Amino acid sequence: MSRIRAIITGAVGGFTSGMTGIGGGTVMVPLLTGYLKMTQHRAHATSLGIVIFAAASASYWYVARGDIKWELAAALAVGAVVGGLIVGIAEAM
Repeated sequence: MSRIRAIITGAVGGFTSGMTGIGGGTVMVPLLTGYLKMTQHRAHATSLGIVIFAAASASYWYVARGDIKWELAAALAVGAVVGGLIVGIAEAM
C-alpha cells in the first residue's frame, strides 16, 4: 500500500467528515476498500480507528467558538459508547 494513497484517502475522508459530519462509513470505508484494496472488515476497523483524529481536528473551531452543547454531547457520548460496544461484541462473536 502506498503512503501517498493512504494520505490522499485520509485527506478526502477528513475533509468530508469536517464538511458534512460524516466520512467514516460513507467515504473512508469505500476509499479503503476500493482505492487501497483493503477487505471490508479491515477497512471498517481502520476507519473506526482514525475517526477520533478526524473528529478532533474538524471540531477545533467549533470548540473555540463555544458552539458545542457539552451536556448534550456527554449524553450522546454515553449512548455512542454503549452502541459501539454492542456492535463490537456482536462482531467478536
